[in-house]
Order: sequence, then C-alpha cells, then structure tokens
Amino acid sequence: MKLLATRLRAQRRGRLVIVVGLFLLVALAAGASSVLASGSRTPTASASASAAACSQPEGFDDVGNLPGWFMRNNSDPLGIDPGWFQGGPVVFSAQAGLDNSYIAADYEDVNDRGTISNWLLTPVLSLQNGGRLDFWTRKITEVSPKFFPDRLQVRMSTNGASTNVGTGQTSVGDFTRLLLDINPTYLPGAYPMDWAQYSLTLSGLSGTTSGRIAFRYFVEDGGFNGANSDYVGIDTVCLPEAGPPPPPPPPPPPPPPPPPPPPPPPPPPPPPPPPVVACVVPRVAGLTLPKAKARVRSRHCSVGRVTKKFSTLRKRGKVLAQKPRAGRRLRRGTRVSLIVGKGPRRT
Repeated sequence: MKLLATRLRAQRRGRLVIVVGLFLLVALAAGASSVLASGSRTPTASASASAAACSQPEGFDDVGNLPGWFMRNNSDPLGIDPGWFQGGPVVFSAQAGLDNSYIAADYEDVNDRGTISNWLLTPVLSLQNGGRLDFWTRKITEVSPKFFPDRLQVRMSTNGASTNVGTGQTSVGDFTRLLLDINPTYLPGAYPMDWAQYSLTLSGLSGTTSGRIAFRYFVEDGGFNGANSDYVGIDTVCLPEAGPPPPPPPPPPPPPPPPPPPPPPPPPPPPPPPPVVACVVPRVAGLTLPKAKARVRSRHCSVGRVTKKFSTLRKRGKVLAQKPRAGRRLRRGTRVSLIVGKGPRRT
C-alpha cells in the first residue's frame, strides 16, 4: 500500500499516465479485487452516526487555497515530499463532492523512518461549551497481512490565533487539549478503511474563547521503512459554530431540616422527706445535771424544768428522778423534766 501511495504522489507531480499503468500492474499482481475492496469500519466511541446540518462545510476542493487554515510538518527526519496535499482518487474517492476533493497525508511526511507529526490547523474559531466539530476520515484499504497502521489526533488550543505547535516531532505547543486519538495503539485495521464520521462536542471551557482546532497526523515508527503509516484522508469538516451554552446544572437539593432537639430530661424526683426523728427518753437518774442534759439532747429531746430537792449528801447534784420515764418514744423535742438533789437540809 505504501507503494500505491508513492505512485499517487508521483501523479501529483505530473506523471499520471505512468502511475495509472503501474497501479494496474500492482493490482493485477496482488489481486485487483482485494486491493480495491473497501470494508465498512465502525468509528471509535467518540464517533457519531450522523451530524447536524453544517452551514459552511470545508470539503477541500482546493487544498492550495484554504483561507485561514495553517499547515506545519514537524516530522523527524523530514521527508522529501512532506505536508498535506490534495487527495487522489487513484487511492480512494472523496467522501463528498469531486473524487479528489479531500485532503490527505501519507508516510512520506518523514524520510525513510521516524516519527511523523504533520499538523493541519483550522481557522481561528469562537469556542464555547456545546460547540460541535464533525468530520469524515479514512485510510487506504489494506489487506492482511500487509497492514501499516495509521493514527490521527484532534487537538485544541484556546490561545486565539496562535499557530504554535512546537518544533519537535512530539511537541504540541499551545495545542495541549486532546479531543480525539484514533488508533493510538496502532492496531491493524483499527483506523477505518471506509469513510467514517466523527463528531466531537466541546466542553470544559470557561465561557466563550478564541482558538483553533488541529488535525495531527501523528505516527511513531512511520515512513517507508517504518512499521506504521500509510495514507489517510480527511473530508467534509464542519467547524463548531457559536451556539447557546449548555443549561446550568440544577441547584443542589436543600439540606434536610435538622432533627428536632431531644426532649429535656424529666426533673429529678424530690428528695424523700427526712425520716421523722423521735425523742427516745434516756435514763439519766444518778447522772450529774450536766451529763443528764447532754444525754437528753443526744436523744433528740429537750431539757425541761429542773427542780432541786433535798437529798443525801452523796446524791447532791445528781438526778433523782425524771419525767417522762425512760424508754418512751415521743415527738422530737419533747421536754424532759429533771429532779436534782441539793444535799441534806441544814439544821
């Protein structure tokens, strides 16, 4: 297939008759039906089955006249005939319009073997969330076991009219945001071999901004002697147009009301009434008056009337009798009357 692409490039340099003849010889040798067969391929998960109507699609009728577009090839080592070029119907026809109205790139972007990094930048765009980019792409039809996997990236810059794509084959300059990467692992047959439509919706932008979108033919180990890269085409690019921003997200639900406060604990029960302390009348007969008074009070009784009465000398100052009698349980503070000896009567 790389040989087929080489002959296509020769056609672009004015050797149409020779190329067509050589192509027919190759087709006969390899089996024309298998070389020209085109299998339907399913686009990646980022693809859309259909796109909205596009007011001004770019169909690449004249690749040499693309106002506002920008091209730069950072492949290393740079090929002998690098860059994006007018598609050739000898390889495959355009998705729409004339057979050659598509833009193409191939393995000759790099010399012999190396990393291809060939950039195609759109004109300056007004970018905002919800904007949509639609385009079609495919690669040359390949037949097992001759697979040379291709790869295409779609990147975005929000730096106005900047065309800064860096200077090295792996640099991206201002185009740091990767929107799509077709066949990043270089699987045979993963890049569609029939025209497939991809649709990308812009998101993550803070308001409306100015920038560009880039198609980057990015293939590692590419070139004539590389394991990857052959020939890809892009057609019918519908650039994003300013539209209404997506609706704001719904407000968060209000927080649930706080739970009611727990009821206050019940008041503690009142302390039990103090036990009723009774006056238990002590026996104080024979005690001195001070000791008798102290004992009466210790039994929660009170000292009542103290009467003195003649007595023997031995019983002088001591309690001769009491009232009430000892052992009675009476109301607290009950008075206990005492009779105290005052000694013998003088003669």
